[in-house]
Amino acid sequence: MRTINRIALSFAGASALVLATAGSAVAAEDGTTTTVTVNAGALSVTVPGTLTLSGAAPGSAASGTLAPVTVTDDTSDTIGWTATVSLSQFAVVDANGAPVVDGTPFTAASFTYAPENIQSASTDAYNAVTPAVGANTMTVTDPAGNNQVSWGADVSITVPKTATAGDYQATLTHSVS
Repeated sequence: MRTINRIALSFAGASALVLATAGSAVAAEDGTTTTVTVNAGALSVTVPGTLTLSGAAPGSAASGTLAPVTVTDDTSDTIGWTATVSLSQFAVVDANGAPVVDGTPFTAASFTYAPENIQSASTDAYNAVTPAVGANTMTVTDPAGNNQVSWGADVSITVPKTATAGDYQATLTHSVS
């Protein structure tokens, strides 16, 4: 009988322990603060290596079509960007493209840069590309965020009436900031 009482007491004690544990069971939780740093990437512009304008007589227009210019904004900021285009003075060059020492340079009497075929993977970026053309500059303002916008451009200049016959070169500079 003592064996039965001991078994019964052992069973009762174990049951009480299980019930006490089950009744007061609470899941333990603790949090870990998780931090990530979003690194800013680069803002860059890629342009074609050359642009050849049509020949023109003094006082006439010379024109050409620029292959795509691409601005890539990986800065992860909220500022957006502005692309500016400027045209340097034209210098006389020889058949190999080397500057002619006694050549007379000229500044284009007028300069037109008309963006076309604007493309972007981002609808917001595409809708925001509205070029503003000024004297030898063109500014495109784009929305914030990582994006890429490409465009071509019709470029034309008016050769001054005082220009002499020959080959000339200038630099068409695209910059982004």
